[in-house]
Amino acid sequence: MLDNEIIWDKQRFTRYIIFITMAGLSLFLVKAYADGVMVRFYGTLLMLAILTTTLVIQRFNHLWPPHLLLITLFSALNFSTMADGGFESFSITAFVVIPLMALLISNRITAMTWLIIITITLLGYYGAFQLGIHIPNLTPDEKEADHTLLRVLGLLFGVYYLGVSYRHISKLYSEQVKYKVALLKTEVDKRQQAEKSAQQALSLI
Repeated sequence: MLDNEIIWDKQRFTRYIIFITMAGLSLFLVKAYADGVMVRFYGTLLMLAILTTTLVIQRFNHLWPPHLLLITLFSALNFSTMADGGFESFSITAFVVIPLMALLISNRITAMTWLIIITITLLGYYGAFQLGIHIPNLTPDEKEADHTLLRVLGLLFGVYYLGVSYRHISKLYSEQVKYKVALLKTEVDKRQQAEKSAQQALSLI
């Protein structure tokens, strides 16, 4: 079995994801303030504070930061979806990133857990929509196009970064497989040589 910690530094990747998420949230923070949507402004500010705390925690504990990052991102997307009209919000499509991210920074069980959580969440938004529960869109109509562009670009670059990271992991995994195969072959060659030497020694007795 291959050692995942050797081929992939999850802590460093988690740190990069936190920085990227904070950069994206900072743009939304400025946008919310410019649009005068103070509920979104203070909510985004809270998410940034949590992510900053997560970076500090990571210096002392490597177990909790990935989960705190996923919980914060899940909360941010829920907040954005609720502020943008619920099921009809574009933000709801960004939930697909969370299981992929969980797979890279944690493990398959965590990713599967988040897949179930998000499925239930989406069904909840869909059920509310079908029941006629109206969730108001806080984004001013004249700012909706700008807000949509920002969300699309955020999702685009987020998915791209996850794809590049997966490609990098696959390459490292392939290189480690080749390395271990080479070590195994070297060990087999040494044993064969030792057995051959032993047989030659016995034939001289």
